[in-house]
This record gives sequence, C-alpha cells and structure tokens, in this order.
Amino acid sequence: MSISLCMICRNESEHLPAALASVKGLSDEIIIVDTGSTDGTIDIAKQHGTVVLSLPWNGDFSAARNESIRMASKEWILFIDADEVIAASDHSKIRELCAHPTMMGWILDQRNYTDDHTYYGWQPCDTYKECRASGFFVSPITRLFRNDKRISFVNKVHEEVDTAITSIGGEIAYAHIPVHHYGYLKGEATLAQKRDTYLALAFEDIKARPEHAKGYYEVGKIYKSMGKHEEALKMLAKAASIDPLYKLVYTNIGDVYAKIGEDDHAIAAYDKSIQLKPTLEHAQINKGIIFVKKGAYDQGARCFAAALAINPRSAAGHTNLVASLTKLGDVQATFLAAKRAFRETQMPKFKAVLSAMHKKYPTQLHVAELLIDKKYGAAEMFLRDIIHRKPDDIWALSNLAKVLEKEGKRDEAHQIVMEALQYESPQQKELENYLGTLQ
Repeated sequence: MSISLCMICRNESEHLPAALASVKGLSDEIIIVDTGSTDGTIDIAKQHGTVVLSLPWNGDFSAARNESIRMASKEWILFIDADEVIAASDHSKIRELCAHPTMMGWILDQRNYTDDHTYYGWQPCDTYKECRASGFFVSPITRLFRNDKRISFVNKVHEEVDTAITSIGGEIAYAHIPVHHYGYLKGEATLAQKRDTYLALAFEDIKARPEHAKGYYEVGKIYKSMGKHEEALKMLAKAASIDPLYKLVYTNIGDVYAKIGEDDHAIAAYDKSIQLKPTLEHAQINKGIIFVKKGAYDQGARCFAAALAINPRSAAGHTNLVASLTKLGDVQATFLAAKRAFRETQMPKFKAVLSAMHKKYPTQLHVAELLIDKKYGAAEMFLRDIIHRKPDDIWALSNLAKVLEKEGKRDEAHQIVMEALQYESPQQKELENYLGTLQ
C-alpha cells in the first residue's frame, strides 16, 4: 500500500528537517502546501524531494489541508505538521494499518509534549526516544485515511476529516500509534499568537455554521484559558445545548465553575460529564480535588481511584490519590498507592514518598509488603509476635484478623476482632463494622 504524506506549513525552517527525516522510508510521496514562508522553508522542502505548492493564507486551515490532499496520488494519506515527527519503529505499524481491507480512517495519538502537569491526561514520558519535556498529553486525531475524493477537511480551525468519512458510511478505528508533537514547547508568545488566531477562526466557524457545537466549544475553551469565565460558560453552555456529547464540553464547564469557586455547580457538571462519557479521567480528578478541598478525603480518593482505572499512568491521578490517603492516615493504603504510582510513572517524587514511609512506618510497611507478596503465613507470625509483646495493639489485632480472613480462617478472625473490641480505641466503630462482615 502506498502513502502520500501531506503537510501545510509557514516559516518552519527550524522544525521541518526533523519532520521530513522522520517519514523517510514511510511515505511514497511528500506534498507540502506553503502558506507564505519567508525563512527558507520552501528550499528545505525541495531539498528533501517534496512537491511544494504555494498558497496565500486565507485564514482557513481546512482549505490549505484540502489543497494538499488534492495533489496526493497514493492510496492512503497521512498528515502531520512541521513540528511533529513519527518514530521509525512505528513505520511498519502504519503500513500494517494501510493493509486493512475495509477501514477508511485511523486515529493516531498526537502526543503534545509539555512540562505543564495540569493539562488533561498529562502523563510522564515513556521509552520513546522522541519524548521531549517531562511528559505529554494525548489528542486523538484521524491522521491516516484513504485517498478518496469524497473525503475532505472541514472547520477553519481544528480541522478534521471524521465528518466526511462517517457521512459516506466509512469506519474509523483507534490505532494507538503516536505522532510526536512539539508545538507546546515553542514558548508563551508563540502559543498566545496561536490562541488569538484560533479564537478569530472559531468565531468565523460560528458565523458559518451556527447550528454546530464545535465553534462555540472552541471559543469557550479559549476563553477559559484566558480567564474569561463568564464568556467561557456562555459559549460552553451553548455548545452543550446543541450537542451534549460534544468532546469534553461538560468537563470544561465544570472546570470553569471550579475556577470561580462554584463547587456544587462544578460537581454537577463533572457528574454530567462522567454520566455521558464514563471514560473521562479528567472529570473524575477535578471532582476529587473539590472533595479534598472540602476535607472529604475519602470521597476524593474514590474519584482518583476511578480516574486511575481509566488511565493507570495518570500522574495527576496518582499524585492526588497518594495525598488523599496520606490525609486519611491509612499508612498501608498510602504505601500501596505510592508503590503503584512509582511503578506506573517512574516519577522520582513517588520514590521519595516510599523512602520516607519506610523510615517512619517500618513495621506497618513490612506487613504491607508481606501482604502484597501474599505471604500470609509470614504476616500472621509477625503480627502474633507483636501481639504477644503488646496484647492491646489494636493495629496488630485488626490486621491479624484481616490476614486470618485471607487465609480462610474466619472463625479465628472473628475471635481476634472480639479481643480487639475489649480495648477502647478510635477504631471501635470500624472494628464493629468489620465484625459484622465476619458473622
């Protein structure tokens, strides 16, 4: 199967060589539409044997994209930007996608590299040598699709082909292959200029297609990033009224309410988002943060655990779960959460938490590690030794009961809880509840 690599660019001489080098051996032709470069971009493109077409910029990203795919002559079209690369190790995987007999389009993972941990779904870098900064967040985008004249880009900003593909009955699938995007590393001035351009184009989208949610959603998101909360809520609410399932509309509404301190409205918006799209980790995390702010650490922990069930590598999910369990004073649960966090993310801060806990709680963590390894017999012996030396050690008694239950010794566990209840302790109610489960 043959592939046309299509790209639009303007003044990208700094980044273009890496982008073109990354697709060498993958694409069978490269087509670049240049929208007014003055920095040598066109010369660099021609040196790499690309087909270059100059097109005056008219404020419409889709128009430029469509001009590039109009020139494509191969069976499949792959589009990337000049500040993106594709790993050589993924070339064969992309070729395999093109061999599918019926699929019309494939969604690839645009990895947006940044040091800003607050972006939706931010996660630390993995083993790809193309990783930059400390991590990235993913934007799923249909980047690979069949060269079919019925397929074209729509929307002046955040252009996409999904609408065209689905309108002709075509199927789009998720491939989980990364496109490494470095645009968020260009500096605040560049990002601000890009934001202003996108805002103007999004308003043009609203004017051209007032019945679609997209324009209102994009304007609302940009206003949110600018701190224009009232304007953001107005636009996001309009988008939700048109299409409540559109992208992350209710999550963004929740974010704005949270920012202005309207916690109840924020939680309601996050709940709506979770109801409509249960796989949105960000809604769970930000809902949990509100509970933590209110001192409801147990409810917060449940939200963070739900987020990690969706994305096990979520740095925000792990960070907030460990912090919540620490506030609850649950040493073993905190240790297990921190251990999992370090395993999934390899972030040094979680290793530091584990080291500090080992020094502060050596006995509790020794038992926790025995339980992780399912060495219940060894845990039982260790706990009985503590109780032999200190019969009123409520922590040891309650944990021994739990170990005995895991070993299938429910009657013995029941007896140990009865012994623990002879002593006054803050855990009295918890022990009574646990006793009820052993009846």
